[in-house]
Amino acid sequence: MLWLFEKLWEVLKRLGRWLRTKILNFAKNIKAFFFEKKQKELLQKKREVIACSIKENLNNGNYGVVNCLYNTETEDVVSMDYATEVEAEQLDAETVSYFGSKDMIVLT
Repeated sequence: MLWLFEKLWEVLKRLGRWLRTKILNFAKNIKAFFFEKKQKELLQKKREVIACSIKENLNNGNYGVVNCLYNTETEDVVSMDYATEVEAEQLDAETVSYFGSKDMIVLT
């Protein structure tokens, strides 16, 4: 799983499209992204595609979270059109509970 995290993070660091928010909210900023029509349809249609979120502690004390769709067969991000980044000063309790001490979660 570490190789997946490293590969995804390198690809996604190049996105550079950070959305900024005061508090990252799991339901609003993570779960909602994967329930958008195009992401939801692709996840339902292709079993090899998974939804994942990666968290990073940034040098400025904030948190960066990348949401993306990952193809387990090609071992690559589906498309940058299916990815988003959020930077926040804080994480809400639900986000903290899902990530725990991990830097990546796969949403099922």
